[in-house]
Amino acid sequence: MSDNIVKLITQLNRHTLNGTIIWRRDDVPYNVTHGSDSYIPLFYSAEFNGTKFGIYEEKYKYYTDVDEFYWLSQVVICTVDHSNLEVWKYNDRLSVLNDLYENIRYKQSGIEDIISKLI
Repeated sequence: MSDNIVKLITQLNRHTLNGTIIWRRDDVPYNVTHGSDSYIPLFYSAEFNGTKFGIYEEKYKYYTDVDEFYWLSQVVICTVDHSNLEVWKYNDRLSVLNDLYENIRYKQSGIEDIISKLI
């Protein structure tokens, strides 16, 4: 399964970079945050081949003792249904997943337009 997931993420990244997939900031699905201490600063979604994908960085507490913790983060890719609920997620620590998230953030930031106006 992991090889197919890597291929999917690679395809999403390729389409993101060439502009055939447009990601937009969206509301975090209810079932991702409900009952959780996780913090999700940005959630992006896009349609690809009839499926709505979401991607986000989840910041969460990792407890080392009852009252001692530190913050960790992970990038998560998911599918979202028509009710805006997460129905599948993948969060293995893969460089291709992190690359996709960073490319989406870069594209959505508008920094390319800002730089082109300065040059």
